[in-house]
Amino acid sequence: MSDPIPEKIRALVESAQAPDNTPDMARNFVAGEDNLAELVDACLAGFAALKPPALFRRSTEIVTVERAAAASPRSHYRGASGSLVVRVIDVPRMQTELARLFSFSRRRKDGALAPCNPPPGLAASLLSSGGESLPVLTGVIPHPTFNPADGRVMGRSGYDARTGLLLDFGRLKVPAIPDQPTRQQGLDALEQVAEVVSEFPFVGEVDKAVSLGYGLTLLQRRMMDASPIFLLSATTPATGKTLLATAWPRLVLGHDPAIQAFPPDDGELRKTLFAALADGQSALLLDNVNGRFKSDGLCIVSTSATMRERVLGFSRTLEVPTTATIAITGNNAQPVGDVAQRVLPCHLDARVEHPENRAFRRDLLAWVERERRRLLAAMLTFLRAYAVASDKPALKPWRFVEWSQAVRGPLVWAGYPDPLDALDATREDDPARVALMSLLSAWRAHFGNRPQALRDVIGRAIDRASMADFELRDAIAEVAGDRSGELSALRLGKYLQAHAGRIVAGLAFKRGAMSAGSVRWHVELRSDGGSGGIGGSVSNQAQEKSE
Repeated sequence: MSDPIPEKIRALVESAQAPDNTPDMARNFVAGEDNLAELVDACLAGFAALKPPALFRRSTEIVTVERAAAASPRSHYRGASGSLVVRVIDVPRMQTELARLFSFSRRRKDGALAPCNPPPGLAASLLSSGGESLPVLTGVIPHPTFNPADGRVMGRSGYDARTGLLLDFGRLKVPAIPDQPTRQQGLDALEQVAEVVSEFPFVGEVDKAVSLGYGLTLLQRRMMDASPIFLLSATTPATGKTLLATAWPRLVLGHDPAIQAFPPDDGELRKTLFAALADGQSALLLDNVNGRFKSDGLCIVSTSATMRERVLGFSRTLEVPTTATIAITGNNAQPVGDVAQRVLPCHLDARVEHPENRAFRRDLLAWVERERRRLLAAMLTFLRAYAVASDKPALKPWRFVEWSQAVRGPLVWAGYPDPLDALDATREDDPARVALMSLLSAWRAHFGNRPQALRDVIGRAIDRASMADFELRDAIAEVAGDRSGELSALRLGKYLQAHAGRIVAGLAFKRGAMSAGSVRWHVELRSDGGSGGIGGSVSNQAQEKSE
């Protein structure tokens, strides 16, 4: 006699693959009689066979996708109403999903079978299995998109097994995209897209290019493991930063981005980022950061394909994709440290004292909603034209390789400045870089390339300060001074260790040998860096001061 469980699995798969997508088991699952492990396999097989899928596997969790009717209940950010969100399945929800798809019964004392609800133990076992046979979910997309890896327009709703993406456009229908658009068709399409930002007071053309890059990134972000963060900054409030940060998501996604005030510390920011990513949000807006900011969390989500965090209340970690577009708004905002190399700034300047009194010719958000289908088709046409073009530009290397191919390349091909040029001013003004350059310059001016013990360097700084020469002391105090202004050899040593070998203006710190119980450090001249001959001028100063 054959084992009935394999027959159940086959029947389940066959019925789930039927055109009406409604499995109808000829034989019930009998609670307490079927083998639990085989029952779990049978249920997973049934769920996996559904088209379109109802349940997915993400990391070690079983999840489903819903359209949010209201703001997310999570405490760390406000979710976007109307957005597609990923929900983790719990035991009650799994029981409901089981009841929708399968029939269950329990044997009564008289031997007859009576219908019953799915057993909680089965639901818990399914969840603990991690859903290995379920389709993998890498993200959800509420709009037609473009895959820069193979140049195809993805214009149909449904689950795409090649990318692990679930596309759900709702009632949105976009006009047909030409398969072989000409260069002129592509440029004309981009000109239509540029209408979105035509009234914003960009400081320069590169800022406009960064803004367009923000929109093109939103359209393709699920296809890229890494992407820069966009900083929309202005000199004065009410210049239009938040409107610009909202208009692109309203166009591409059909709703506003998930929004959160910029958290006061990086721990809180990591929670905010992880909560939004775990919900599957496509866009996150961190609003109103002022002045300098840095964040390890932002570094992670911009350059890593996934983010891992410990789940509160559980002794386990969860890994989620980082494929969300992140924008930051602020007044005179300035990224510092490592995050400065991952943030593309877009500067606005209305050049009036009261920019809030300016009037736009149109209600931009209402206009974007009315023109959404046309503008989405234009974006896809432009990207398709670039994909089939034979005259793609050569780009200078950057860490965001996929993003450069998908966003920078098309914009440069269309005649816009390279968005990467927006980083030049950020690099020059980065306080961390300025502090290191000041210390390198002052150190070399006083000691040339001779190795020095840190206690001797600090002694020299104090002696020179007593003669009203504060250059070396101030440079050390900036990176290794305590709250009282005292110089610390311990802090200075840690700082040099962390920045050893980093070239700024053609100079770099190099650790030398141990002598008399102290590590010796010196500044060496690197021929591959520099600007404006700083090495030579510093060398002359060093010769003067050493004499």
